[in-house]
Amino acid sequence: MGIMKRHISNENNAKRKAETRTKIQLGGLVLKSQLARVLNINVGDELEFDLQNREKALIILGALVDCQRRLQEDEDGNVLREWDYLGKECLSQSDT
Repeated sequence: MGIMKRHISNENNAKRKAETRTKIQLGGLVLKSQLARVLNINVGDELEFDLQNREKALIILGALVDCQRRLQEDEDGNVLREWDYLGKECLSQSDT
């Protein structure tokens, strides 16, 4: 393998690792929010092929889409400030 191909391959691997890490961190935020617990989703549950768990996963996705829409419409920043406060509160509670 040439130096250029190796360099590109290393860059692609680094990008994939960074993407994977971000996805894991985002999943951790869903768990930390207790949303999965409220919906009775446990670590290790199959969310794609188990129909009951798939419906629960779709609820989480719908909630996130609703958040995204509310954030886009949040011209004065109130929603953003409220969510920031709630996020900090959640993290401080989990640190204790």
